Amino acid sequence: GSRPTDYDGLYKKARERYAAKVPPGYADSKDKSEPDMFGDFIGWTQIIEISKTEKKPMIFLTDDSKEDWWQIQSERNIGPRPELIAEFIAECNQSFYMYSSDRFMEFAKVYLQERVEQGAIEEVKERLKEQLRNKSDLKAVNAESGSFSQKEQPSNPVEIPKQESMKADFVLETSAVKAEKATE
Repeated sequence: GSRPTDYDGLYKKARERYAAKVPPGYADSKDKSEPDMFGDFIGWTQIIEISKTEKKPMIFLTDDSKEDWWQIQSERNIGPRPELIAEFIAECNQSFYMYSSDRFMEFAKVYLQERVEQGAIEEVKERLKEQLRNKSDLKAVNAESGSFSQKEQPSNPVEIPKQESMKADFVLETSAVKAEKATE
């Protein structure tokens, strides 16, 4: 069974991290109140716990474009915040990858030879642009640029779960899991 979640402890830790601008989640304190502003941090702790328990790398899909998730230079998203990668590796001793939905779909099309219609990718990009316009989040990621430059692409491709929608924020299977399944 799972342990009950100590939300009071998580809220306290989140407050301390947010005061020091430690990602993720501190950007939500600008426009959300407690406890809603702690959602990103709680999700982050869950990602870490899952990876520790499963002893597997993690792929995180998010369309949150704020600077408390992404390293942004000259209004361009260049990848996940280095602090997040460092914390994840220190806590889990596993790899961590983070993508926006459209970039994940593009990589799936290229690296997995999955049938992903360009129209679907364009639709996701347009949805992301609309979200940015609606949130006045203009400093965040340019949906055209994606989350990784060509040289920063991960060396191991991911397995896309066979599901009808990409509503889930978490994709837990990696190529290591794919390899395990292939040998079964």
